[in-house]
Amino acid sequence: MNGNEEVEFTSEFWHKLKDYLGHLIGGVKLNAKYQWPEYCGKKPDIVILDEKGIPQLIIETKRKAEGKYEDIYDPLGRAPIAQALCYAALALESHNMNRTPLFATANESVIIIFRGVERRELENLLDIELCREKHTSPEDWAKALKLGAHDKLVQEYIIDRLEKPLSESTIKRLFEYVEKWIINVPITPPQLYRILIEQLRQHIEELHDEHVEDAVKAKILNNPEYFSKLYEQAKKQGYKAGILSPGLSSLCLHEEWSIRKRICEPLAEEIKKRVSGSKSPQELFFLLKDITEKDIKELVRYCREAEEKSPSICDKKIREVLSFRNLSRMMTYVLGAKILAYKVLEMHYNIPTLKFLDDSIEVDGERIEITDPNDITEALNRVFATASKRLEESIKIRDFRPLFETGLYDMIVFKGSGAIKKVKALIEVADAIKESLGHLPGIIGYVYEGFIPPSERHQLGQFYTPPAVARLITRWSIRSGDDRVLDGGCGSGTFLIEAYKRLLFLKYNKNYDNNDYPSCREDYNEHQEILNRLYGVDINAFATQLTSLHLMFMEPRCPFSQLKVMPGDFFSAPENLEKVDYLEKAELFDAVIGNPPYTRWVEIPDETKKLIGRIRDLAKKYDLVADLRRGREPGIYTYWIVHAAENLLKSGGRLGMIISNMWLQTDYGIDFGRFLLDHFKIKALIDISYRLFDALISTVIVLAEKEPDKKARDKNKVLLIRIPPIDSSLSDKDVERKLDEALRCIESSITPDYEFDKTVLEECRRRHGIWYKFAEQSEIPTDRKWISLFFQGIEDVVETLERHPLMIRANEWFKPSRGNSIGSIWALDNGVRPDLGAKDFFYFSETKIEEWERKLKGFRDAVRPYLVPAITASRYIKTFEFTYGDWERIRDKAIKKGEEEKKAYAYILIAHEKRENLPQQLQEYIKWGETECRTGIKRTRGGGRICRDAEACRAREESGEPFFHGWYDLGGYIPTLVMAIRQAGYHPQFFLAKAPFVTYDAIITFIPKVRIKIDHYIYDPIKYSKAYHNIINVNPDVELDLVEIKALLAYLNSTFMWIWLEQTGRRTGGGILALEADISGEMPVLNVKKIDRGDVVELAMLFDKLEFEARKLAGTSLGIASEGKEGGKYKMFEKLRPVFKKIDSKIAEILGITVDVDALWDSAWDMMERRVKGAGRRVRPGTEVEIDIEERDRRSRRFSPPDNVVPLTEWLEPEGQRETKSDTA
Repeated sequence: MNGNEEVEFTSEFWHKLKDYLGHLIGGVKLNAKYQWPEYCGKKPDIVILDEKGIPQLIIETKRKAEGKYEDIYDPLGRAPIAQALCYAALALESHNMNRTPLFATANESVIIIFRGVERRELENLLDIELCREKHTSPEDWAKALKLGAHDKLVQEYIIDRLEKPLSESTIKRLFEYVEKWIINVPITPPQLYRILIEQLRQHIEELHDEHVEDAVKAKILNNPEYFSKLYEQAKKQGYKAGILSPGLSSLCLHEEWSIRKRICEPLAEEIKKRVSGSKSPQELFFLLKDITEKDIKELVRYCREAEEKSPSICDKKIREVLSFRNLSRMMTYVLGAKILAYKVLEMHYNIPTLKFLDDSIEVDGERIEITDPNDITEALNRVFATASKRLEESIKIRDFRPLFETGLYDMIVFKGSGAIKKVKALIEVADAIKESLGHLPGIIGYVYEGFIPPSERHQLGQFYTPPAVARLITRWSIRSGDDRVLDGGCGSGTFLIEAYKRLLFLKYNKNYDNNDYPSCREDYNEHQEILNRLYGVDINAFATQLTSLHLMFMEPRCPFSQLKVMPGDFFSAPENLEKVDYLEKAELFDAVIGNPPYTRWVEIPDETKKLIGRIRDLAKKYDLVADLRRGREPGIYTYWIVHAAENLLKSGGRLGMIISNMWLQTDYGIDFGRFLLDHFKIKALIDISYRLFDALISTVIVLAEKEPDKKARDKNKVLLIRIPPIDSSLSDKDVERKLDEALRCIESSITPDYEFDKTVLEECRRRHGIWYKFAEQSEIPTDRKWISLFFQGIEDVVETLERHPLMIRANEWFKPSRGNSIGSIWALDNGVRPDLGAKDFFYFSETKIEEWERKLKGFRDAVRPYLVPAITASRYIKTFEFTYGDWERIRDKAIKKGEEEKKAYAYILIAHEKRENLPQQLQEYIKWGETECRTGIKRTRGGGRICRDAEACRAREESGEPFFHGWYDLGGYIPTLVMAIRQAGYHPQFFLAKAPFVTYDAIITFIPKVRIKIDHYIYDPIKYSKAYHNIINVNPDVELDLVEIKALLAYLNSTFMWIWLEQTGRRTGGGILALEADISGEMPVLNVKKIDRGDVVELAMLFDKLEFEARKLAGTSLGIASEGKEGGKYKMFEKLRPVFKKIDSKIAEILGITVDVDALWDSAWDMMERRVKGAGRRVRPGTEVEIDIEERDRRSRRFSPPDNVVPLTEWLEPEGQRETKSDTA
């Protein structure tokens, strides 16, 4: 902003202030004046006057500047503050006031508001004679401030720092302060914390964006030694792919979705192919360096084929789209945290003062010149090392090292001389915070929420646990002021902060949240006594440094000599804690608390897997060893709890954790439940139907006491609580508040002997809608999934279905498969993935046929005999029948892809012949599949490979005849009438395929083992079994007709079946109910051959009614297939409830059972809502302090969500990323 722009901003600001003042402020009529009145010939930019002409607020505006003018025009700089205060002081004299008006400094980005200065204080801050003199430059104004005045004004007089001064919300907030000033309402001093912490954070981000990000990236790509060191350090801290892991690096950080999809993802796959053979970090460096110097179009086919129409990104070098932004940001935040921690230590110990002296830093009497930006790192490291050494010598302890030695994050580099000024500014703000600590306690809330807010911590790989959860867990788990407490994945410290408060209350009867803080004197130190009982471990040094910082700030006015927080692997405890003298040999913990990672087995770092080996025998005993072939992949939290029980907890010790609740609905969860029953008195399981974290999972709180006595365990009463979904029409804040209230209510039910008061729980049920019951631990099943424990009567319904004489298992009449190609059926029989392997090869549309006709004349006629009408996407299944007319609409549907319109995929290629017998054009197409065609599926299925090399294609080729003639051959297909969507979002959906369609692995197909007669057509399984080499075990004694098939479909879509599937089916990470082939085979289905024909006909008619009503809702649009709540299938199923009720009533009548079908539906709907909402909206109940820091619009503050970048790990570690919190069955 030049001088003219400054005038424009001032003028626009004045007009907005004037427009706002159309009503009374604090009962007073105010006016905004522009450069009037004058005081001693000086004209303030903007003055707010009351109706008597007395100034209430004076605003000095400045343009925004960088470089050498930055200090002069920064609203917190000496010159702007001096100028504004001078105007305020001159106004005080002019009007003979006892205190100055409020004064403020502003530019177009921010306004800083200062409270008025009392007359008696003014002379300590300002030389008013210098204010009266003529000023030719900003530096002249700065001279008016007395020594130390600038620091005092910043530390004691700031009211607030508001961003976007021209916005209506900021102007409203500004005049709220003016109103308080007029009516003499005191403005609370803690406002200072929010401002100072925000200022610190702003300096950190500016330092990063202007001086660190590019420097780190350049050194990584140009210095093999630096690359290798970072790579190895990252591996040590749990990043499987070193610094090329997600969370540290990415491609295409700010590109739009279509660019990422077309260009960046194929680019990542191509890079993967080129570097995957590297055997060392050094070799990887040179491969990467060579690749990053190439143009993107060299590696991405889309760019080459688009030619002049290609996006501009195609002409960029690969290094231009490669980012290490998260790594460099963490490095910069770590530096800021070190400086802040150092300033607290300065308050208590004889260590060198960290201060810039012109362009140097003094360390132990030696002056280190700072002439180059990277001198800063060396100088600061020497300061930190000297302090650590001196502290170790004086108090004989090494606990300060985790604050200053973080491995990966210590290797920060800078560019540009401006970095020196930025670091100096960081130190100055940290000094201001240090000075304020003496008279403003309780800073931890502001540091915790403001230094790195929770949303940004997630961007840096740190998952945030809502304090309401941590409060509840620590309230129950910690029972004595002398309890020894461990959080083995401490993250940023939420649990240890709450544990600190709990211990303080139990040991000293002080309530931290009521501003009752620990005391310390020479002869005692309550702060240190509490810290002595807290232990924190995290594999990531960034996390342990944050935790250490937060614990320091619980009471920074007290010295501390020990912080028992260290980087390391949880599975190395307790030995790693003993090694640094935090624990004596054989000491165990009274409480192990926390929020373990939700990492799946394939995502766990190799070193951690080795450490988990110490509990392998116990895991094996309970069948908890990962076995991917069986689909058993327990989350790491299961091993976390096993390790805690076996190696860390005392007998009678408490386990308090929040973990994924998916185990309640998985096969391995049955065995995990057995482990819990055999080792703990399970005191409470609290199921939360909301997603509290950024991973797509909902959670359960586990509260349990380690108990070796079986009789004591069996007599124990288990409290089961379900917090159902809260009205989704409410705002996030309202949902968070209600969830927080529910958790607080449950917390209040904890009795003095750590049981749960039923009277209080009744009140929680009445006021907050929770469901609860107590169950004898001895009655909890050891052979069934535990989900039914949370839903009254569900177990009885499931048992009735499975034992009723009119029921059979589905696999008696059908062979369930994923897709109905022979390739899919064979794959499931042989333990191979049942997908096609390369949809880009096997899927056809009318557009694709014509495109290939242009490439190969005669292709159209050659391929047609081998194309079978297909269901190529589950979203095309709208209702309960899929007809030939539905298929035709899909075939003819135009889909916009970028600038082009193309027809939808509607065929699958079934070329079940020897290659040499196929038409020449088709042979050429197969050759394309072996050279240019690439798969689109990412990660575990080898996405980006040549189509022939996809896992499923290779498996068919290796198997060969008699089933397959080559990789391209799906082996034929078997027409199938009964199908189902494999992954249903809401209600399971079984449908009738009314034509011989082929489909893919997202559709469960019920391959008939029995004869089916429809009109004059007879489906004979013997015929297909012979044709396809006995792939079906035929049941020749049964024949079904269309009426019986429809009756079966009515039952399969009933609430009875829905309940059974919610209880027995597999739930995936997105809240999806997964219907697997093996589960489908075990489904209890109605034996329509044993029931009265009239009942069969009635059920078939009800199925027709269901389809008719669904068609009315769906129309002919494909849109109803959306799983979205607004108008999609959610609404459809809700509106079809009356038909489902009739089906349910008829089934109950046939089975001869008495059941409330409305209650049955409500239970199923509740189970669905729990599953879906648990993976949907994320809420944060019980946030500690509401700081309300607005996001700035600067590009430097943009953080892309996880799906907005292409993680480099996709081409280095296909198993996945460490920080993803997810789970599977």
